Amino acid sequence: MNKVLYRRLFFVSIFGLLLTVSPAISETVLWTGDGDAIEWSDMFNWSDWNDGSPVWPFRLPNETDRVVINNVGEIVHISEGYAALADTLEVSSGGSPIVLRLDDGSVTATTHISVSTNPDHLGHGIFYVESAGTVDTPTIYIGCDAEGDMFVNGGTVNISDVTLIGGNDPVDSVGKLVVDGGTFNTNKLNVCFMQDAIEKTSTITIKRGGVLNASTADDQDYPVTLGPKGRAELYIETGGEFNCPPKPDGTGGVVLLGWNEDPDSLSPDKYGYIKIIDGTMYAGDVWVMNGQVDIVWGKLILSGDKVETRVADMVAAGTLVADGGIGNIEAVYDVDLDQTVVTATGVTPQGDISGDGSVDLTDFAMLAAEWLTGVE
Repeated sequence: MNKVLYRRLFFVSIFGLLLTVSPAISETVLWTGDGDAIEWSDMFNWSDWNDGSPVWPFRLPNETDRVVINNVGEIVHISEGYAALADTLEVSSGGSPIVLRLDDGSVTATTHISVSTNPDHLGHGIFYVESAGTVDTPTIYIGCDAEGDMFVNGGTVNISDVTLIGGNDPVDSVGKLVVDGGTFNTNKLNVCFMQDAIEKTSTITIKRGGVLNASTADDQDYPVTLGPKGRAELYIETGGEFNCPPKPDGTGGVVLLGWNEDPDSLSPDKYGYIKIIDGTMYAGDVWVMNGQVDIVWGKLILSGDKVETRVADMVAAGTLVADGGIGNIEAVYDVDLDQTVVTATGVTPQGDISGDGSVDLTDFAMLAAEWLTGVE
């Protein structure tokens, strides 16, 4: 038999074997770390599982797979422009802690991404998005049923349906989202949204050029809900930007704080809190049932003329304050832009780290000490 014919028969045999094996390949692909133990793109780090047994040949996950990363202490990297695919992606479904780091590449999950969500309330998943990394999925769960953190330090995250943070278990569910220089786009945003998660506080922090855009499909009346079933806090720091615009007809884009179907159950544990330390928050409107908006050096922008209506009502109710109540709220309607711009006066001077009401050498010394110890 000549070499050419031999090679052809060899490849035909291998192709037939693959066709025979493929129907039995499970839709669950587990990270084993048996390759280089670092890169998603190394196929030997993954194993298919069928009825509890690994299936040959090993392969990289694809868009039809349930992909699970659950090895305690693992740090999985996606880099060099690699496009990672999954149907559902679970980062820590029982182990603690586990890190997925998107350095430069993309993650696309057809159905959803879960950063620590499991019925046993175990695990701590951490998802970093760095540099020019991109994430695309309809739904993302952060800290639902267990502890989960997501840090968007660069790149872009696109959630076409809903972002769910915190939620199902009152003791173990806690989520944290930090948008620090990157962009996070979501159609809906719900924080502490399901069972009474009264033992923990889930947070969002936007800073240093970070942008969070909600209501991206222009079809949401109430795209953002903070704290209906637990305590949810949103912090907008220096350079941070939060956008929840109204629909094209001028309605919608409403941010709900502590909005609960049972007013008798309201408590500090079911609370929505927004602190605009610096930066900007833009929304169609803000409705508060149980919560507060606290402005320090930043500004709140609401669509339309709400100076004598929404702003005045919130100030009177104590749900809109300046620097915890030590300052005063000012609101001005910009007729050209059809916006109400809300700011604070009489607040703590910027740079007053010591809290003594002035900026002096004491603050400089405290800032220097924090810098030398590496504390932000």
